[in-house]
Amino acid sequence: MSIKVLLAGGSGEVGQRLITRFLDDPAIKEIHSVGRRSLNLANKKLTEHSLSQSEYSLDVKNDPIKIVAICSLGTTIKKAGSKENFLAVDRDLVIHFAKAAKQSGAKHLIVMSSLGASTEAGSFYLKTKGEMESAISSLGFDQVSIIRPSLLTGDRQELRLGEVIGSWALAMMKPLLAGKLKRYRSISMDSVAKAIHVIAKRPEANTDKPAVIESDELQRLSTEPSD
Repeated sequence: MSIKVLLAGGSGEVGQRLITRFLDDPAIKEIHSVGRRSLNLANKKLTEHSLSQSEYSLDVKNDPIKIVAICSLGTTIKKAGSKENFLAVDRDLVIHFAKAAKQSGAKHLIVMSSLGASTEAGSFYLKTKGEMESAISSLGFDQVSIIRPSLLTGDRQELRLGEVIGSWALAMMKPLLAGKLKRYRSISMDSVAKAIHVIAKRPEANTDKPAVIESDELQRLSTEPSD
């Protein structure tokens, strides 16, 4: 199976891991990375597109190979500087990318969200994610996969003290997080990237409802071969 990937958020922690995996996978013929800053990578499989423009076209239509769109865009309210700026990235920019990917011929959309995302959530963060999920699910893709990890662990370029503390707390609680509670266990960013890689290479499906994949299932998928 030959695949062309449209990726938004390639400069992020999970996005970088995805880029590395895709560059090493002979089945991935092209990677179109959409981002706000350059990846500073030179590879014939990789083409970069700027996300700084209000409108852009990925211009990858009419290609016989499978096109998968993946969005790992995300920030924090602290880094964004305000709730309005956070909404602009984690909801509006994700929707904007999804629409462009649909117009460019992508049939399968994979989007990073968060465990607990809901339009009814009391948390502003989780409500934003829920609104994003609702919007991208109605765009008409043949297949939508919503990735809902719990707390992400692993080496970061940017230290987030809250996540370090949260990771330590969840590690202490791990023996108690069994059965239905397994989805609350923390998960490494490497495992999330591996799981997305597996999902991207699954046979195409046409389904009315999005597939919601949470941490426990992501952990299981990360052990499957991506070949």
